[in-house]
Amino acid sequence: MEPTDCRWTSAKLRLPTRGDTAFRAGYAAAEAVREYLNAPVNGRVEMGPILNAFDVERERGAWQADASVKGIIGLAPGGYPCLIAPERKPQLDRFLQARSLFVILSGATNRAPRLSPARARGSRRLVGAFAAELLAPAEALRQLLVAEADDDRIDELADEFQVSSSVIQHQVENRLACHQQNR
Repeated sequence: MEPTDCRWTSAKLRLPTRGDTAFRAGYAAAEAVREYLNAPVNGRVEMGPILNAFDVERERGAWQADASVKGIIGLAPGGYPCLIAPERKPQLDRFLQARSLFVILSGATNRAPRLSPARARGSRRLVGAFAAELLAPAEALRQLLVAEADDDRIDELADEFQVSSSVIQHQVENRLACHQQNR
């Protein structure tokens, strides 16, 4: 198996990194990945098969780095994309994996590894929107939310999509609000 050429993958996916807003670019990128993988838009995705589809290695281990660094994303010596991060709660780990996938697919790791800080600067909204849309797609939330979302319903959806409640809350506030404005 040949190492993944992230630039080639990005070009083949036509992974957008710009849009009307960082949020919209992130949502479009997540939709492109789901479409490329034929992943359903109305349900939860498993990150393991997605990372495997792009030959991303996931390493776990003891973590001696600054607490603000959640992982290191880069190319392993064989040229394969790799995410190195400590064990975390499953919901937090899925979000880190999704954020890392965007960084890898965008080609940002082709020359040097990148740190995944707790709060990334600059492209934070773009990468966060990508991860949120990949893990808890707005279309699925739209189908599951018949009425306004209260805290209990947000928590139920977070459990169903294996993300934090704040991811669902942000999707409801940002993504679904954008959809309502475009009608």
